[in-house]
Amino acid sequence: MIIFGLLFGLFIIGIGFFVKKYPDTIAGYNTMSTQKKKMSI
Repeated sequence: MIIFGLLFGLFIIGIGFFVKKYPDTIAGYNTMSTQKKKMSI
């Protein structure tokens, strides 16, 4: 049970680092219109 908790914690930390490095993938950048994408750059 402890191993599961450690793995789950590392998974959550990994997601945090991924979101910090690539925030556009989580924030819905891919679903924005091309006009809004140009404005955000």
